[in-house]
Amino acid sequence: IGSLALSIDGANTMSLSMSDTARTAFRVGAADELFRGAVLPTPHTIVLTTTVNGQPQQLVARVRALGDAVTYVQFAIQEGKLVQTAWASRTSNPF
Repeated sequence: IGSLALSIDGANTMSLSMSDTARTAFRVGAADELFRGAVLPTPHTIVLTTTVNGQPQQLVARVRALGDAVTYVQFAIQEGKLVQTAWASRTSNPF
């Protein structure tokens, strides 16, 4: 994994250069939070850009945030490609 860049609705939200330690951790299954914040309960476009095995990749996810829940978006690498899942939690204390 190379550097990561995340945008939400066209706004650059974060960028991150990966250390050798972080790359090793991700190779063996580690996870890391890239963004946490309040968003309006509407559809959003989330774009993650990175390099996997020397190849640039970009994944565009369209997710509808619900007003009465916390919406999670998870990115992963499977067989050398970025993949994404999303789900909502309606618990009283989701964090």
